[in-house]
Amino acid sequence: MAVEDGACVAKLLGLSASTGKASIPDALALYERLRKDRTTLNVKGAVANRAVYHAADGEDADRRNTLLQDFDWDDDPRETPLSFNDREYQKALLGFDVVADAEAAFYREFAAVNGA
Repeated sequence: MAVEDGACVAKLLGLSASTGKASIPDALALYERLRKDRTTLNVKGAVANRAVYHAADGEDADRRNTLLQDFDWDDDPRETPLSFNDREYQKALLGFDVVADAEAAFYREFAAVNGA
């Protein structure tokens, strides 16, 4: 998330400076609105995974290990309680284009400024 955050704020500030369509406070306010839901979702996922990833030796750890070991990474449509091997979650998390999202949001938000 930190890399995404940096890319997003850099893109918004750069667009703000180069187009003159938004002030720095306006660009930062947009940054916060853009990032809030995504980072909140990621933190909630991390908190939920804490018990799974830090399971003490025993039944819980054995169940986790079996889920990871037996998962067919090439073609397994099963639902899984582990976000680590949930393809859709991974696509949403790792396949997100934060720069394109920031640019589109900037122009949507500030399209009326300076006649553009």
